[in-house]
Amino acid sequence: MYRFLIDTREVLLAPDSPLAELINLRSRFIFRATRIYWTILQKLQSPKFLRDGVDRSIELDILSRAFLVAAKKPDAWPIFHAELKAMEQLDIPYFAAYPNSDTLSVGLEKPIEHYFQEPSYQQVLTQIQNLNETDLAQQIEIIKGSFYARVVQNPKSDRITNIADFGQIQPLSSQQLLEEATRIGTEIQKRAIWGNDGSVKWISFAYIPNAERFLSRCGGYCLCAVATLCCDAKQSLFRSSL
Repeated sequence: MYRFLIDTREVLLAPDSPLAELINLRSRFIFRATRIYWTILQKLQSPKFLRDGVDRSIELDILSRAFLVAAKKPDAWPIFHAELKAMEQLDIPYFAAYPNSDTLSVGLEKPIEHYFQEPSYQQVLTQIQNLNETDLAQQIEIIKGSFYARVVQNPKSDRITNIADFGQIQPLSSQQLLEEATRIGTEIQKRAIWGNDGSVKWISFAYIPNAERFLSRCGGYCLCAVATLCCDAKQSLFRSSL
C-alpha cells in the first residue's frame, strides 16, 4: 500500500485529486480521550454527587487541571467551557474542524482561529510528498517492534543461569573492536528519527510494570537504543571470542 501511494503520488497531488473531495468534510478533533469523559460522567451519577450541586461542580472541574499547568491562559480555554457545558448535559464533548482550515470551529460558542499549526489537508499532502523508501523501511521496523513488544519477556524472569569461564575467552584485537563499534554506531544512526527542526529521537522498548509488558516508546536520547545494541554487540563479541 505504501508503494502504491508512491506510484500514484502525482495523481493524489494533482489539482483534481480524488482527495480534494475530502476538503469540505467535517473531521472530528479529539481534545481528550473519550474514556476520560465517560469515566467522569459515570462518577457523577453516584448519589454523593447528585445530592449537592457544589460537590458535583468540584468533581467536574477536574477537567481544568490540564489548563492550570500553563504559565498563561491558554488559547484552548474556550474548549474547557464547552466541555463543562456538554458534561452538565450528560453529553460527551464533541469538537470538529474542516480539513482546509486551521480553525477549530465545531463544538464551541466561538471558533478558535489558527488553533492548528496548519490545515490537516495540507498535512496529508505533505506526507504524500515525503513518502520514500527510507521512511518505508522505518515504518516496517516500527511495526515489527510492536509485535516484538508483545512476546518479549519480563526482564526479571530472564536470568542468566550459566556463566561461561571467562578465563577461556580470547581477547579481541583492536581492529575487531573498532569494527564492532562502527557497526553499532551505524545501526544507531540508521534507526534515528529526524524531526523537521533537526531534532533526533529513537524508538526503543520500555518495560511498563503496571501493564507487565514491554511497549515501544520514542525517547529524546538514544540511551535505550544504545543499551539494546550494546547487548547485541556483547553477545556477538562473546560468541566470536569463543
